[in-house]
Amino acid sequence: MKVILIGVGGSSSSGKTTLSKKLLNILPNSFIIHQDDFAPPNDKIPLDPIHNVQNWDDPDYSIEWDRLIKVLDYVKTEGKLPSSHKSHDHLHPPSQSNLISKDLNAKELALQKKSKERSPDGVIYALLDGFLCFYNETVRNMLDVRIFLNADRETLKKRRAQREGYATAEGDVWIDPPFYFDDIVWPAYIKAHKDVFVNGDPEAGIPTPHIRDLHVYDSTKLDVDEILSNATVDIVEYARQTRL
Repeated sequence: MKVILIGVGGSSSSGKTTLSKKLLNILPNSFIIHQDDFAPPNDKIPLDPIHNVQNWDDPDYSIEWDRLIKVLDYVKTEGKLPSSHKSHDHLHPPSQSNLISKDLNAKELALQKKSKERSPDGVIYALLDGFLCFYNETVRNMLDVRIFLNADRETLKKRRAQREGYATAEGDVWIDPPFYFDDIVWPAYIKAHKDVFVNGDPEAGIPTPHIRDLHVYDSTKLDVDEILSNATVDIVEYARQTRL
């Protein structure tokens, strides 16, 4: 057994969860770890000092990093999630990323067939879906394949405004206040990626030299099928190279 841990990162509303769920349909022996499942309880999320609302996006506080690292260690050793792990992804309001059909189109069927044929025996693909896949150095170094979906600020802002909210582990739904993207989401996004991209600029999407093998796809220039195809090749070819 060999576990390939794949980080699928990007800003909120970049398309990373859609891509992760489509990859789940394409890759044999695969499962998803949603980084959002490792958010602290509601009452542990700090308040923004200016707006006095909870800041769910600051990379230092929005994920329980020790808990995530422990689960990723288990996944890489055992090839599955621990039985104690619970996900709240199903609680999110309906959206495109939560309605990925199991009925594949012709391109997806061909991609699925090819990935099964080329994927080495005994490989398990674990997909880490999260907006902070590359912030924590320990997590970043645990990843075997790193995929980042980027987009410009205005596109991300527009997409986020169209969302119906975000489910918490307690079953509540968080709705962004009007100022939330500009004053909290975007500054936190820049903070989380200042060491990942040259000049701390995720819009330009040029990885810094110490981030090895980061595959960056612009979700405003490539359609979902193109990104899915390219990402599948990235993942399966890595599996083949490391099994030789």
